[in-house]
Amino acid sequence: MALRNVIERIRGLPEPPNEEAAKFQVILPVLHTLGWDSRDPSKVAPEHSVGGGRVDFALLGPSGKPVAVIEAKAPGTKLEDHVKQVVGYAFHTGVDICVLTTGFLWWLYLPRERGLPAERRFAELKIKEDSLDRLTAAFKAFLAYDELLSGRAEQSARKALETLRNAQRLDQEFPRVWNEMLREPPQELIDLVGGRVLRSTGLRADEDRIVRFLRHRQVHGSPSPAPN
Repeated sequence: MALRNVIERIRGLPEPPNEEAAKFQVILPVLHTLGWDSRDPSKVAPEHSVGGGRVDFALLGPSGKPVAVIEAKAPGTKLEDHVKQVVGYAFHTGVDICVLTTGFLWWLYLPRERGLPAERRFAELKIKEDSLDRLTAAFKAFLAYDELLSGRAEQSARKALETLRNAQRLDQEFPRVWNEMLREPPQELIDLVGGRVLRSTGLRADEDRIVRFLRHRQVHGSPSPAPN
């Protein structure tokens, strides 16, 4: 069955009641369509020992070395509480990509990337909420058998993380740049506001009045993080 059809079928299911149900109803069917046959121990190793602990699934290359690891949690679990451990395990194992998932929610990380564990997340996939096109494209790009073994999955993940970080940086910069413009309004902003007021009211405001108005409109607080 094609990945898109599998995701459509999963979307029609109720949320799995526990971790084991999430594995067998959601995670393994998705992996199977991506070329990871859970019946083949040379490809999918359950309860795999990594970095002093265990992960639910290790995806193995032809040499038997893991290329990705997946940790499943029960639906409703606070995934934030498990990020550091899972990324740490994956880092010490040397895999390209690791996944933390409840079945319906997938968090994907580059374990060897710089920054805090939480800052290495390059994708968040929501089975019930994201579009089928986005889910299908992301699963194939980041977790498909051929993509992981060729190294293309890691390359795609790094591009995704760079895009995400650039978006977050822009969200942080917008308020700073805007506040600078309000503190010392450039002439083009003064002229723009003055022109709009003139067209709206027929009244011409002097520049000092416009500057005083702008300086009292500075943005306070931090912007929200950019979505995945």
